[in-house]
Amino acid sequence: MSAGDQPTLPREAPNVIPLAPNFATWQTSARERQLAVIVALIMAGVATGSILFGRSQGPVVPVVLPLLMGSVIITELMSACVLLGQFLELRYRSLAPVGAAYLLSGFLVVPYLMTFPKVFSPTG
Repeated sequence: MSAGDQPTLPREAPNVIPLAPNFATWQTSARERQLAVIVALIMAGVATGSILFGRSQGPVVPVVLPLLMGSVIITELMSACVLLGQFLELRYRSLAPVGAAYLLSGFLVVPYLMTFPKVFSPTG
């Protein structure tokens, strides 16, 4: 190499676009996995603790079920929206049926809710 020669840097491929992070290929750290395990253990503890109060009769509040099912509908449809959006953007075929299942589950909550008596009318 002579004194006037400049070193050349490798050129990047012109059509390569770096992929944005997505839920299908997201890498988790050990701390995030530890947090997920802690949350799962707390949820299991609450479920196990509820066994103690499962046999006693609580107050009758017909408003609780529509509120609970409303939150289920919202979370199911939001999950479906995220998964189907990721499918449309990334074209991972495995995301389509999962997103469709969340969409179906969100819509099936409505007839499920209508079968309970005293929620929308006295007879059900």
